[in-house]
Amino acid sequence: MRSKLQEDKKRLCEHMHDAIPEQGRWLRVVVTGYFAYHAVPTNSRALGVFLPLSLTAVAAL
Repeated sequence: MRSKLQEDKKRLCEHMHDAIPEQGRWLRVVVTGYFAYHAVPTNSRALGVFLPLSLTAVAAL
C-alpha cells in the first residue's frame, strides 16, 4: 500500500498544474480502482486505511 500511495503522490505532483476539478476526477478514479481491485470480504481493514492515507497525502502537497 505504501508503494501505491507514493506512486499516486508522484503522479499527483505531475498533474499539479491541472485544474482542481481534473485532479479530483483523477483521484476519484484512482481510489475507486483501488477499492474495486482490493474489495474482498477479508480486506476491509486495508480498505479503511487507504482512503484516509490518500487524502492525507493529497493535503500534504
